[in-house]
Amino acid sequence: MPVEYTLDGQAGVKDQEMSRELKANVGWLKEYLGYKETFDLIVREFKIGSRQVALVYLDSFVAQTDLTLIMEELFNTPDDQLTSPSLRGLLNRKVPYIKDIANDYFVRQIRQRIKDINVDALTMSEKAVQEWIMHKPWWNPFPNSRFTERPDVAAEHLTEGHVLVMIDTSPNAMILPVSVFSFLQSAEEYHEDVLIGTYLKWVRILGVALSWLLPPLWYALVVSHVSLDGGWKVLVHPSATDIPIFWQLVGAEVGVDLLRLALTFSPNPLTQSMGFFGAVLLGDIAVKAKLLDAQAMVFVALAAVGTFTAPDIDFGMAVRLLRMFLLLFTGFGKLVGLVWGGFSAGIVLPLIVLVATDSFGMRYSWPVYPWDGSALGSEFIRKPLNRKFMRPSITLPVDRTHRRPKS
Repeated sequence: MPVEYTLDGQAGVKDQEMSRELKANVGWLKEYLGYKETFDLIVREFKIGSRQVALVYLDSFVAQTDLTLIMEELFNTPDDQLTSPSLRGLLNRKVPYIKDIANDYFVRQIRQRIKDINVDALTMSEKAVQEWIMHKPWWNPFPNSRFTERPDVAAEHLTEGHVLVMIDTSPNAMILPVSVFSFLQSAEEYHEDVLIGTYLKWVRILGVALSWLLPPLWYALVVSHVSLDGGWKVLVHPSATDIPIFWQLVGAEVGVDLLRLALTFSPNPLTQSMGFFGAVLLGDIAVKAKLLDAQAMVFVALAAVGTFTAPDIDFGMAVRLLRMFLLLFTGFGKLVGLVWGGFSAGIVLPLIVLVATDSFGMRYSWPVYPWDGSALGSEFIRKPLNRKFMRPSITLPVDRTHRRPKS
């Protein structure tokens, strides 16, 4: 309901709908901003004197960094524990968790690591804090904490026993601990029916797998002269060009990254034309000029699309680096006459790193290792919420069930 203000400072609530002009302007604003899953627009209409004024702001952690939004999601949970350790007065950090669900081990570890930060500035806010408290080698591409701007996602992770780290001036909440499957989950699955949510899970996992394996696998099939029958023959018989297939794939991968960076820093009016039409035009020119095979262009494009099926951008970029790593190993295998040996090594080595990675002492490969069959099934099949009784064991929750506590 809009608030109608008078000049003498008194305010009264007027029960009326948003004006037609304001609805039109808000619709234009949503189209201009584009779809973002991380915010909702909140509109308040005011009347000051004879003028009609609209206040539009984002419902996100930017607008309310004092955990008001999460508390709105969890207003029936009285045992939320908040602590605000301050380091030289530079940043205010909060570590929210639910006392009778979250394991005290994680809370103590996170608080201690934040207290041990010894630096005169944290200008990169949550990313700087992540690198200080997450003891991970620089060469490990896998992110071992997840960020979200959505209050509902943060609140859901709190009810599962996770611990958050929030920093003033930052729109992101850091979620700890996590596993590799945490980066394949999306809130949109639970805003759809069970069957549709399960289908979206499968499409997302398939997209990430194709993003990692597709171009290197195609390259291995081509250089090992595998023969396919029927219409599949065209897949492993690229058109003749003077540029080796390996360098075509490397060049296409670098070109996709250049285009992505250009779109990131381009003015909004140019984004759409430089994105879709620019990629199609450049690809068509490269194929016609015989700088790139059409098959190579198709497989790299599919892999690039698959990268963005991952809800987390950090995990998507990790998959991108693993694809390049796999392509380089396959190319090296061709040089020594062991194409499939290089391809296998490019898959096995990242899997070993994944199994050896941890997030605050919890295995990154959970629930595959250590094995948890029920939890693994939930990662592939979206359970109905009224049948989701158990909390994930990766958080070692004090209360393992979602049952309401007895009073």
